Amino acid sequence: MSEAFDVCVATGHGNTDMVSNSASESKYLLQGRMNPMTNIECKYAAYVLTGSNEFDEIFRGDDLLCVGSIPTYKGTNVCSGDSGGPYVCRNSRLQWTQIGIANFVIGRAQANLTCALSVFAKVSYRYDAIMKAIK
Repeated sequence: MSEAFDVCVATGHGNTDMVSNSASESKYLLQGRMNPMTNIECKYAAYVLTGSNEFDEIFRGDDLLCVGSIPTYKGTNVCSGDSGGPYVCRNSRLQWTQIGIANFVIGRAQANLTCALSVFAKVSYRYDAIMKAIK
């Protein structure tokens, strides 16, 4: 991201309790502050969560954006049911811009961390395809 943002927020109706067997999507629109992570931070967090380097290749390009905090499981995250939802950030002029679209999560089910690392598709990377689709 080339522009400086002071706050970023994800919204969605996704699952809020992945620990219980009765996890269901929220009937209310939820929001939470989430910080953008570098690809290096994201690869490290994915390794800590999964014990594997399987996600290293995914985060080499510029098409995805990891968000959250380190450790990611102690903060706000997107989860099942949030896919397609927006990730918006506010700049110094108090203007909001959508920079991401909820894509997938990385976690570890055996430790109840199934939605621990949030990954978004970058809007800037897919801008032309988005504009073509809405015309």
